[in-house]
Amino acid sequence: MTLVPCEACGKPISDRARDCPECGHPVSGEYLVKRRQYEVQAAADAVIQEQRDRKAASLGTGIGYLIIVATLLFFWWLFSGLIRMAPSGEMPPPTAAEQAIAAKQKSLTAVRDAHAHQIYGRPYRKLPAEHRALVDESIARDAVR
Repeated sequence: MTLVPCEACGKPISDRARDCPECGHPVSGEYLVKRRQYEVQAAADAVIQEQRDRKAASLGTGIGYLIIVATLLFFWWLFSGLIRMAPSGEMPPPTAAEQAIAAKQKSLTAVRDAHAHQIYGRPYRKLPAEHRALVDESIARDAVR
């Protein structure tokens, strides 16, 4: 037994009642049929809207994951050195700036090793961190002179 509003006064009445107990207005069967059709349609619309919302949410989540993966792959590609690869797969020769940097690093390594041998009798790379700092200070003092 379902309660439905009366067509005349709006008070709730049983769907099986023949007339409203408040105002005496007769309840037509056609009204009840329309009312039930409306309720069924409203429930169906709610279910359809819920399904659409779920699909939209899952699509948005999937697109978000796709963007994250694409970004990670781009940065991996960017920093893996593949950008500088020649079409043959070989690395192109270093530029003049890269050669200059490599030469400075070699000369700094040679200077560090010479100072480390002078002071400690061992190469720079085999010294503990405290001794390396002292060698670097010695090099800096010599450079200022």
